[in-house]
Amino acid sequence: MSCHVLVVDRSDIIRAMIRKILTLGEREGLTIHDARNGKEALDILARASIDLVFTELNLPDMQGDEILNQMAQRNLLPRIPVVILSSSRCRPRMDTLKRKGARAYLTKPFRLEHVRAAAVSILGKAFSSKGGASNG
Repeated sequence: MSCHVLVVDRSDIIRAMIRKILTLGEREGLTIHDARNGKEALDILARASIDLVFTELNLPDMQGDEILNQMAQRNLLPRIPVVILSSSRCRPRMDTLKRKGARAYLTKPFRLEHVRAAAVSILGKAFSSKGGASNG
């Protein structure tokens, strides 16, 4: 079973860290795509079959809210869950993003087990498969 995850963050370090967290232990058919900004993320969403998106809120070209809005306009949110990554602990903003369609909200600095738990909770068996991981 293949699983495609998109990680959107302006920081190369954060993207690499999430990639490492998600690939700990071998995962058969796991492909991780990454994007530095919202435009790259939307381009990947248009051409690849993505199963889960991790995105930060403060991107250089648009806010994470706008990615959610664009995904909603393209009718992607019903089938592609989104996990928000943010240093903001503002409860009203978290609630607003969840109402817009975000499945989870992880605050930075996040813990390894929270990132993995979000992936397992949302993707279930598709994420839990053993085998090799590939990068995209």
